[in-house]
Amino acid sequence: MSAPTQDRLLVWDLPLRLFHWGLVVAVITNVVTANIGRMDLHERSGLTVLALVVFRVLWGFIGGHHARFRNFVRAPRAVLAWLRTPSEAAVPRQAGHSPLATLSVLALLAVTGFMATTGMFASDGILFDGPL
Repeated sequence: MSAPTQDRLLVWDLPLRLFHWGLVVAVITNVVTANIGRMDLHERSGLTVLALVVFRVLWGFIGGHHARFRNFVRAPRAVLAWLRTPSEAAVPRQAGHSPLATLSVLALLAVTGFMATTGMFASDGILFDGPL
């Protein structure tokens, strides 16, 4: 991690940055391949999404300081208190996600993980079947 500057503070480590961009590429690949009917590539990119989500969950327990869930997941009271704060000026600046953004991180992991997992069992009954 490089030294912070006045305007920028690098928080996420290299494995987490690779996860972020890998997930972007894999999800876009899933959408495109499903729309053009390339289910062989869709299956592979879906398995990639699942592997990335599993990695992120594991990294949330054993990764660096800012990657660990215990360092950025807050209780519902903290989220509500953050939402009740009248302006950003009243909230001290902190590294990482806000309490509300943490919920979106957890939702993204849950939704992409759910879709990748259920896709393995999916079948259209005619042409395409998931790997399981």
